[in-house]
Amino acid sequence: FVTVFCFLILNIIAPRLQSRSSSLTFGINTGNVGLRAHNSFLAMSTMSSSAHVQTKAGETKGAANLLGETAVVGKPCAWISVNHDKVALLDGYNIANMSPPILMMASDAIPNIMLDQLLLSGDNADNNSKQTKVTLSCASLREEHCLDRAKNALSFGEMGLVPAATSKNSDYPPAVDSSPIHMYCHLVDMIDLGVGGGKTMVLLGIDEVVMKKEILTLPPPAGDGGRSILALVDAAKMKPLAAMGHGKYATMSGVHLLLRPSQTQDKNGWESDPFVLKDVKDDDDEITTTSSIPDTVEWIVSEPSPLGFNPLKAIVIPRPIGWISTYHPATVPHIAPYSFYIDVARGDTPMVAFSAFRPAGNSLKDAQLDVEETKCFGVSTVTQDLVEAMNLSSAPIERGESEFELAGLVAQAGTHVRAPLVQGAKVQLECEYVKTVDAGGFSVIIGKVVSSRVAKSV
Repeated sequence: FVTVFCFLILNIIAPRLQSRSSSLTFGINTGNVGLRAHNSFLAMSTMSSSAHVQTKAGETKGAANLLGETAVVGKPCAWISVNHDKVALLDGYNIANMSPPILMMASDAIPNIMLDQLLLSGDNADNNSKQTKVTLSCASLREEHCLDRAKNALSFGEMGLVPAATSKNSDYPPAVDSSPIHMYCHLVDMIDLGVGGGKTMVLLGIDEVVMKKEILTLPPPAGDGGRSILALVDAAKMKPLAAMGHGKYATMSGVHLLLRPSQTQDKNGWESDPFVLKDVKDDDDEITTTSSIPDTVEWIVSEPSPLGFNPLKAIVIPRPIGWISTYHPATVPHIAPYSFYIDVARGDTPMVAFSAFRPAGNSLKDAQLDVEETKCFGVSTVTQDLVEAMNLSSAPIERGESEFELAGLVAQAGTHVRAPLVQGAKVQLECEYVKTVDAGGFSVIIGKVVSSRVAKSV
């Protein structure tokens, strides 16, 4: 399997949209194996009548507070159950660590009644016998009929959902039966963000994943010495929901594969494939008669995955790209895409976080090193015209080199923090460093958004 990027198109499906339309392109990274659309970028149509150009944290201008919910859009959604009789829609979460699999989310995204249960159990997080059990069911177009009431914690019947049979361990709350993927989790930690109001970053560890046959597809034939793969996760079959903020949701309708940048033949540069959008193909009947795939595939995460690979990046989709920009202490501008990126606080004190791989025995990622040294970073959105540049910025160049230069980008100086931004990006966030959280093989870097700039066109 080669590592590739793909580009997803999302269609807005929820009501209450504004009257002015513009098309934005955002990024998601869905993995190097296990999904037809590996390492993906996301495009969506979003509506907004906001005409403001710049806001600072704590200020609200225009039709809606951008910093509250819409600075990070195209977020994966899941139905969350903390007890056995309530369910609600978690409108935004992402991956914090791959192995063991850990998810991160804002406490602001969790209904208060469920958050209170997590807070009460926080002291027991280190005691496995008393760990709070949480069930997440990946939200999909199959539950579109529930979206008008989804953010409330309601009974399954009131929500219009049917509870699935419980996991082998009955301690877990029930999953949503119509969801194609169930994740049975436990509370790992609730990280105080230091801004008051009880705002925390919630970390959930996954214990078991159940995937239905309907969203799996057969892999291509393995070559000599190739990895043995039972099935791949098909993004088109998942029909995932994405949170767009303020009660708006979207679903995927297009996909494009884009190989990671490769070195030129003379080894003196890097190049990216041209970007051409393609429609999603959902072959509903492709696997229904395939006897080699069981009706459900269950992965106990303490054991090897029966699929033959870790499917986490293939099932937590779509994932917004955080195009993180920093200055090397020697003033070299750096920029790189991070798909483990999410808002961890909303409202008047918006905060974002990205998770950076921390390989054993190797140096940290440039972004982490720079942020911890300079105490700030920038985030720029990835629109369709910037997809190829974003792809190039993922090239593994030397620390003393600039991805801005490699990708042909112009570094625009921040006005409130000493961090570069992508000139021409439709949305730019300037962030002050808050803290780094150790999440196993990854570091979660948290920043407070102190300023945002938004193009009038969006």
